[in-house]
Amino acid sequence: MRWKAVILLPILFFLSASCTDQVTTVALDLTASFKKKPKPPPDPDPPAEAQPVIAYERGGPGARALWVMDEDGANQAEIFVPGNFFVPSWSSLGEGTEDVPFEILLTGTSTHLLPVMKVEVFLDGGVPTAGSVDTLSTDPMYIQARVSPDGQEFVAVHVGPPEDFQTSLVVSGLGAFSPVTVHEEPGHESYWPAWRPDGNIAFFELNGETGQVSVQVLDRGSGLVSEVFQVPPEMGLPRRLSWSPDGSGLV
Repeated sequence: MRWKAVILLPILFFLSASCTDQVTTVALDLTASFKKKPKPPPDPDPPAEAQPVIAYERGGPGARALWVMDEDGANQAEIFVPGNFFVPSWSSLGEGTEDVPFEILLTGTSTHLLPVMKVEVFLDGGVPTAGSVDTLSTDPMYIQARVSPDGQEFVAVHVGPPEDFQTSLVVSGLGAFSPVTVHEEPGHESYWPAWRPDGNIAFFELNGETGQVSVQVLDRGSGLVSEVFQVPPEMGLPRRLSWSPDGSGLV
């Protein structure tokens, strides 16, 4: 007689504070898992563990360089010199190995323009080493790019003609540059977008007629934009939004 091993796992779904917790039982057939399998031999040369690193700007005007370092400040290394001021954004979680690089996306600022570039960085024995540099778009009017939480796409600001007083938010994949406009408002400037962990996007928006700056949030699912905060006039033109890790707040 053949026995089949079944494990019952209780899974709790918390619907809300006012709802009763519901318990669902899931049966998993693990018969094949109980067959003895030979253990693989230990790896005589295990790959080096990936280490988190920090990307930052360094240098004077006209000689701004991309540098990276470990989280404790060790292994500082110059990776690439785009020249102008730029905005770096990780296209991964900031980890790489000797064989698999991580990537940093570079774009210009509102006053210093650059093409959209993707820079590879390897860790050679724990030391950051430059890889290839790919130019995704030669149009320098895409600025302030930020890579999505899943590392698959990025949002950037496209700057229109000065007389239009208008910018738009575009999203593109990291493979081939194919920007799609996700928000534009005539007579308004949208700038410094920031990804929420759930994939929605916050950004500053300047009303060209009144001078009022507000924080808006774009829902990627519906395409709707909602205002969440009006910036007091005494704050001037704020820059650089960032979400909290749980997506509940902005700084």
